[in-house]
Amino acid sequence: MARTTQVVVTSDLSGEVLENPVGIDFSFAGADYHIDLSSDEATEFDNLLERYRNVATKVDNRRQTATRSSKSSTSDDRKEHIKKVREWAKSQNLEVSDRGRISAEIEAAYKSAHRNES
Repeated sequence: MARTTQVVVTSDLSGEVLENPVGIDFSFAGADYHIDLSSDEATEFDNLLERYRNVATKVDNRRQTATRSSKSSTSDDRKEHIKKVREWAKSQNLEVSDRGRISAEIEAAYKSAHRNES
């Protein structure tokens, strides 16, 4: 048995069936949106936003880049901290593995021993 699946796209604005839908992604007030429109509706949408787009600053994914950078930096800082704790614990003849989680007791002892450092 053969089956054919047909996808019908309708305008989110008028509800009409679209032969050539125009999908538009946009963001406003911190939220991302997608809307399917007819060609005429898409032109109207573009014309309505033109006044604001002409004076706005284009962002080009800056938020995503900043988020990635800060996460990477935080991760690197945490790895460096764990390395220092392991080295200190070994120098104090405390039992600590080369990999995995560091016990709360060792973390507390490290913090206590280094609380006067900046």
